[in-house]
Amino acid sequence: MHSHDRTLLSRLGFQDPDHKSSKHDLACQYLAAPEQARRLADILFSSTTGVRPYADDNSWEKGVEQYKIVGQETVSVRVMGTCLEFPLTKGQAQYLTVIGFLDVLMEVRLSGKMDGMKLVGTVETPIQQNTHWSDQNVVIEVKTQAMPVGDILRQFRLYGQYFPGVSKWVLATTYRMSDIDKNTLKAEGITHIRLGESFASWAARMSDSKDTCEDVEI
Repeated sequence: MHSHDRTLLSRLGFQDPDHKSSKHDLACQYLAAPEQARRLADILFSSTTGVRPYADDNSWEKGVEQYKIVGQETVSVRVMGTCLEFPLTKGQAQYLTVIGFLDVLMEVRLSGKMDGMKLVGTVETPIQQNTHWSDQNVVIEVKTQAMPVGDILRQFRLYGQYFPGVSKWVLATTYRMSDIDKNTLKAEGITHIRLGESFASWAARMSDSKDTCEDVEI
């Protein structure tokens, strides 16, 4: 029996034939590749990253040296790592239950750096400093075969019950979705992306490539 057939998701009647598909595996590998992961992170966090004005002062504090800082803050995104088929579980030991497997789990770090001038009295001093950083979890569900949008929403909702704190939920499909389905996903906070010609070309190259890694024999 396939490991996916023993999850809570499957016992609830959710059938996902994708998990026995080599095309599904290739799609997950494609999204986890460094170049594609970085592109996706740039798209997902485009409203957060970039250059913006920065200002800070401590005029509200009493009994300390007063200063003002004015400059520009650059917020960047960096993919810290990806994981395929991440097991989502509850309970421990004999009570352990596998809820399902996250196709692609991506950890992203947002960090800010400020360049500007610090004014203390009448003295200005150039300053650079890190302003903040935060780690974000991105969950990507991959579908290579069309499914009802209701089934997809139920799957995301179940995952959300047991994996809180996800910054971005993403559905990646190799097929086109209707506008009404895409709008439904968007209203529920799920970003849809379609794997098109770039993925098809990459998958074809991977399928035709010769094995170059040596096996370890014992």
